[in-house]
Amino acid sequence: MESLSIQQSSVEKHLWSGEQVQSMLDNEVKYKDWKFVVNQRDVQTGGMWDIDLRLRVEWIGSDAVSGKPEKQQSRWWPLSKHMVKTEIIQTAFLCILKAEEHEIRETFKYFKHDLAADGGGWWAAPFNSHIHIDSLASASDEVDVREDTRPEAPKNQRRE
Repeated sequence: MESLSIQQSSVEKHLWSGEQVQSMLDNEVKYKDWKFVVNQRDVQTGGMWDIDLRLRVEWIGSDAVSGKPEKQQSRWWPLSKHMVKTEIIQTAFLCILKAEEHEIRETFKYFKHDLAADGGGWWAAPFNSHIHIDSLASASDEVDVREDTRPEAPKNQRRE
């Protein structure tokens, strides 16, 4: 039986600054015409000074309401000065994934029929990330599940 060995080409043992992270992302990572923005600020923790690092992505995209091109920004993602390069790149990738998911949630539309308006209705974005939490909570008991009459069906899908 062969043994599996994992080799690290080089172990990174330096601390990152915001400027170093920004330079690395600018030169080694690309997604569409989007730009990573790295923010570094000095913070005091337990009487000692340290740095706080975070990143986000910015791009020009259509506003979800007006449709006009505007600067869009993701949320801030925390970084650690102790991260290895792979962790920083993975965080940048996750930042992009969540920003794209956010855009999809805003632009995925469903036609809501209004029976009282003689067949009229409107386009809604039911997965929009900006829906108020209390509205989501109010609708959370209204479920739409299929009924499976097979005896081997999971109990949560049977109506007995």
